Amino acid sequence: NNYNNEDNKWKEHLLKWETNTTKLLMNELVKVEKLRFSWNKNSNGMTPSINGKDMTEILHHYEWASIKASSFYGRTDLINQAVNKILENINNKNNNNNNKNNNFPSINLALIGKSGSGKTAAMSVIANEIFLYEQKNNKKNPLPIIIRFCGTSEESNTGISLMRSIIKQLLYIYQLELPYEHSNNINSNDFHIIYKIFEWSLNVKPSWIFIDSLDQLVDNDLARSEVSFLKNIK
Repeated sequence: NNYNNEDNKWKEHLLKWETNTTKLLMNELVKVEKLRFSWNKNSNGMTPSINGKDMTEILHHYEWASIKASSFYGRTDLINQAVNKILENINNKNNNNNNKNNNFPSINLALIGKSGSGKTAAMSVIANEIFLYEQKNNKKNPLPIIIRFCGTSEESNTGISLMRSIIKQLLYIYQLELPYEHSNNINSNDFHIIYKIFEWSLNVKPSWIFIDSLDQLVDNDLARSEVSFLKNIK
């Protein structure tokens, strides 16, 4: 009888523990689901609003840049030369000294080298140096730094997805709305339609854009072989 009584007490205790634990876990799951819903809807209340998928894409590339930049050592002269060249090119364009026959007037520097030579890390460091330059020299209205690493995410595999992702980031940063003629076209898969919106967004609000590993793009619409999404972008 004593054994049965003790056994019943343990069973009662176990049942109580299971009930309380299940309730606790279910409550936590509800909290997680609410957070997931909130993130998907507006990145947990981001203002201005941006959905979680688009914010995840943006954060992915900044995290990637931070990781790559932390692995770069030495070659300070190379970085300084690159930054100075970029700023020199910008000044020349502002003074209308750029070549009118240039099909890529928005490109100020291209890093070319063998695989594994450190181009990705170097670009990440250069992007950070330009960020610091903006913070120092344009304190009131620093231009944003937008960075993408092609082929590292769903939205960085094609020219269309790359442009669309950058457009959405620009709309978020500058709190812009697309003009009427573009308002229903942001999710289009037509290259020329997205290109027009991309061109509009960069003309309205200039930004620093750094793009790594163009060779990882799918060559739809000649995005890889001819970098078509940057042609004639000013």
